[in-house]
Amino acid sequence: MPEFFQAMGAVSAGDPNADAKIHSAIQGISAERALLAAAPRLRPWVLIVEYVEMCVSQFIRMARCYLQALGATTPLTAQNKSDEAQSHLDAATLTMEELGRYVSLLGSLMISERTEDKLTILVQQAQQDFDVSDITALFSAADQSLASVIQATGVPGGGLGLQFALQDVAARFYGDQQRFRNVVKESYKLLSQHPSLLSALATSQDFLPDLQESLLELHDASAQVMHAVNGQSIPRQVGRAFVDVAASLVEGPGQLLAIALLAGTGRKSRPYDKLRQDNATELLRAVRKHLDLEPLVQGFNLGVRTAQAHRMVRYEDDGITIDTKGGSGKLSWHELADEILMAYESAMGCMVGLQVALAESGISAHSADAYRAFGISAASMATIGLISEGCENVSISEQPGSWVVELTPPPTAKLIQLAAGIAALLPDEILTLTFTAKQDSAFHVISGPAAPLRAFSLGDIDGDSYGIATIRVLHSWEYDGKPCLTPAVMRRWAAYQIHLTQLDGATNPIPRMRTLRSLALEVGDEELAETITATMRSLRLGDDTDPDTAILAGKISAWGNKTVGFTFP
Repeated sequence: MPEFFQAMGAVSAGDPNADAKIHSAIQGISAERALLAAAPRLRPWVLIVEYVEMCVSQFIRMARCYLQALGATTPLTAQNKSDEAQSHLDAATLTMEELGRYVSLLGSLMISERTEDKLTILVQQAQQDFDVSDITALFSAADQSLASVIQATGVPGGGLGLQFALQDVAARFYGDQQRFRNVVKESYKLLSQHPSLLSALATSQDFLPDLQESLLELHDASAQVMHAVNGQSIPRQVGRAFVDVAASLVEGPGQLLAIALLAGTGRKSRPYDKLRQDNATELLRAVRKHLDLEPLVQGFNLGVRTAQAHRMVRYEDDGITIDTKGGSGKLSWHELADEILMAYESAMGCMVGLQVALAESGISAHSADAYRAFGISAASMATIGLISEGCENVSISEQPGSWVVELTPPPTAKLIQLAAGIAALLPDEILTLTFTAKQDSAFHVISGPAAPLRAFSLGDIDGDSYGIATIRVLHSWEYDGKPCLTPAVMRRWAAYQIHLTQLDGATNPIPRMRTLRSLALEVGDEELAETITATMRSLRLGDDTDPDTAILAGKISAWGNKTVGFTFP
């Protein structure tokens, strides 16, 4: 580009060599486009090549417009073409900025050796994609996203949506995100049509354990390959491990998926216990004979698996040569890495589709704490969630029946909201939760029972933007040793809620008032409950309301107009 703009300057200056300089610059840009056209689309670099292609294409359009401006017959035409050229240059700049962000995140994923670090990056990106601020909200948004992809009204809970969302982000960085989504959609569509066949598969005592082991193996394979390809070259010794990974993917996840797809769609009728004794390569070959199944198992290299099993792999500095009955073949290390990541993409997509179909048949093949299989504890996952919300210096001390969380939250963060944000990750055995936070150069402590927090992981079941759920937490929690919620604040809030129900003339206010009365009894405020009862009675009786009822109902207005001090902790 500097050469091009220098050539444009030469034209403006009347340089006699300007034509040659312009020609040379255009040739350079064209050569870049030709180089990109010939560049291999290998995972995990596919999106980088596509970004650069877009950028170069925008540069070419820019150059064309500037050349048209030079040859314009009127000043107005020249100015219009120059403006159009600038718009293409601006678009190229934006593309380069997007590429820079993408490369930075991809690099972070590749150099991170700890699973927690990778998960933190994926969670933060997923939260950004869904525009949510915490893990609990991410669970809900991810469920909706998965339902949209498989074209269903909803998906079973338990963390399947989150698993999909994180793998969807990973597919964007590692491979082909749209293909991953298609595999999820098509595998679910095929397998959900035959719930009785899925139930028969799940009756085997080996099926669900094999499924969980396959998920772990896929995680390990992707982590190993992504870390290895982060460099200028792949050492032969590391490449040998690639061959082992490619073979194990066929024998492990590949075999399980082949059986699930064949037996789950009625192409095989033998029990899972019998089919798992069959040769994995032959099972995958059987899958590839069916046009509707073949796209779901791309990436599994049967030739590499067979050659490795018979010691017919020759290792070279830049790749391998394999010999099988079908002939010889050569793969570079990066081509092999691409196939491994494609197999991972296929397998994870099918796993998500399979698990949703199983869950709809009443078979639990996934749990909200499935991350434990990767060596991640619930506390570590909660730490990831809090870091994703902008907290620093996060540590969680696990004690019998309780967690003690120490952190430095963002300046505007509310501790109750941070606690609610990790509600979906609280193990059943955790009964109490304590947050010690450094805010405004001072330490503050908020603590209480975990039970009311769990409501936040169930969605807004009261339909009031978590109003009642928040009141329950505030009622039972303490901030710096004092109750978060006083009776005066509770009454002020309830009065406002009743005011809102009466403003909405299109909705019957009585059901909402009954809910508020039950909440008042729940928090031990009998006077508030009696007052709400009187308010409901006065609404029903209208002008026939007796004086005692009217006086009692009038307390609602008095409480609503009373100024009370309250700081949301």
